[in-house]
Amino acid sequence: MRKSRLRLIKKTERWLHRKRGTDTLGIPTDIDTDRISRFVILGSADGEDEGMLSGVGDYDEASGKYVIGIHTHGKNLLGGAEFAAIHMSKQIATVSKPSLSATNYIFTADAGKDGVPIIDRSVIKFKERTAYTITFAVRYLNAIVPRDLRLTFNYTDGTSYTPTFNTALKNLSGCASSDPEKTVAYISHYPGDNKAINYTLASFGIYEGVYATPEEIHEPYVGERRQITLDAPLYSIGYASDELDLKSGTLRRKVRKLRIDASAEVEATDTEGVFAIPLDAPARVGSYAVRSALPDESGEGCEVSVSDGGASILIRPPGELTEVSEAISYLEGGAFDLYYILSVPEVTDSGIECPSLMGRTAVDLLCGTPPRKCYVEYY
Repeated sequence: MRKSRLRLIKKTERWLHRKRGTDTLGIPTDIDTDRISRFVILGSADGEDEGMLSGVGDYDEASGKYVIGIHTHGKNLLGGAEFAAIHMSKQIATVSKPSLSATNYIFTADAGKDGVPIIDRSVIKFKERTAYTITFAVRYLNAIVPRDLRLTFNYTDGTSYTPTFNTALKNLSGCASSDPEKTVAYISHYPGDNKAINYTLASFGIYEGVYATPEEIHEPYVGERRQITLDAPLYSIGYASDELDLKSGTLRRKVRKLRIDASAEVEATDTEGVFAIPLDAPARVGSYAVRSALPDESGEGCEVSVSDGGASILIRPPGELTEVSEAISYLEGGAFDLYYILSVPEVTDSGIECPSLMGRTAVDLLCGTPPRKCYVEYY
């Protein structure tokens, strides 16, 4: 009689990896979208101590929305075609129309356009006290010395540096680096001799660090830019944070902003001088609220707390008020913004698609207030 043998099949483990940061995170180049399980941006608690939560997302006056820029890229932070598109959008060369082809960008700047910002922090997440190097190949139509790139590094301390080259060569290539001890605020237009300059698009790039020759660092630009548009910024109070998952497109709101003014439904309570304002969306039981630092005329603030059951916000205006009408009168001149943690998160589909990470080495979030945390989980 033959014995049957059991064969054990060894299963390969799928290890879950996580890369995290605040407004920048480094990633390996082999992450495909299908391997990502979560790609999350958490809200910011910036300003909580002062009672003025700023949230993640820059206000856009044209749309009335809040915008978060996402830039996925390799070592090269800006390609030649992208540089040309940004430069043309600044309307620096209008008298003589610029020429843009698949390989070259030629422009002659208008007079009086000195100092126009070209590349700011909405384009590149410039780090503090970090050098940035521009690689270039340009052609000039004259023999005027010195040469320049029509670009200036502007630093946060108010100083600037314009790369110039003491040569009469009509074809010039190389690197130009900012000061590693200073923080770049933006790169602006420099008029130079106001003559035409021809950029070779494939040779243009901007890199973190100091380099002497393009051969040390230059690579094709593989970046992608997305803009996330939200109705409100992403907030955070304590350990409760709004969450935006770029993989699933899910927006999970845990913090609500509420304007408290004379239009609020004010009710009396059993405690003298304390009034209740019912909440349409209840607060988390045992949590606290953050109020904006807007004092009344006497310079005193209005005490604010969450009711025991979370159904109301409790306020104690200064001045030992006893009547609801008095509280309403106070709010006419003492309105304030309130932030509180929701009892049940509001979950919606943002409609946002996950950016491609394949072949990239980093993700930058381009917004004024960095999130409390951002991370990507992948197998």
